[in-house]
Amino acid sequence: MPARSPGRTGTAPAQDPPTPLPGCQLVEITITSGSAAAGRKFGDITWPRASTPVSVQRGRRLRPSRPEITLATGDRVNLLTAAAGGAPSQPLP
Repeated sequence: MPARSPGRTGTAPAQDPPTPLPGCQLVEITITSGSAAAGRKFGDITWPRASTPVSVQRGRRLRPSRPEITLATGDRVNLLTAAAGGAPSQPLP
């Protein structure tokens, strides 16, 4: 980590954005009112094969994906998926 300049306090050093995992992509989906996932607990949802839910954002709060979180309309879910081949093998919830 680069050293801070003297006299600069509370300033984080500039960082490059993280490098994605090879062969993976991060996909964000928004839970809509018609979604089968709305009102269901994170742990009760069958996510598409080759994808792993990593976080959910509700309003301005970003939280890790936890089985006990109940998804609501407007929640944004981030899934880590395989990048090869295009569309997922099953529809998103």
